[in-house]
Amino acid sequence: PATIEGNLTAYLTVSVTQLPIRTLEDVLANPHYKVLVSKGTNIYAQILLDTSGPYYELRKQMKVVDSMPICSQTVAVDSNPYQVCIVDQNINIHFYNAYCNKVYIADQTFNAYSLGVAFPKGAFYLPAFSF
Repeated sequence: PATIEGNLTAYLTVSVTQLPIRTLEDVLANPHYKVLVSKGTNIYAQILLDTSGPYYELRKQMKVVDSMPICSQTVAVDSNPYQVCIVDQNINIHFYNAYCNKVYIADQTFNAYSLGVAFPKGAFYLPAFSF
C-alpha cells in the first residue's frame, strides 16, 4: 500500500509543460495569436507575395514591426501570451538565450532560404567566395 500510494503521489504531482505552439499550423489554428513580423525580411515578403496557403493565411494575424530585435524583444517583455514573433533563427536563438525564462523557440523550422551576395564585376575577392 505505501508503495502504491507513493507511486500514485509521484505520478499525480509531476507537472509537464505543454507548449501551445510547436508549428506554424498551431499558430494558424488559433486566431487569437498576433504574429509579429519584421518588415523587409524574407518571411515578410513571402507572406505578402503568397496568394494561398499558410503564409497567405498569416496575413490575417500579422502585425508588422520595424526590426527583428523589436519583434523578439516584444514577445520577451510583453505580458500578452498571444504574441508570436517569426524571425530569422539566429535572432531567435540570441533572444532565447537572453530571455530563456520568458520565451521558447517552436520546433518547426520553415521558410528556409539561402542568401545571395552581389559583387562588382571583376572584384578581386570574388574567387574567395566562389565554390
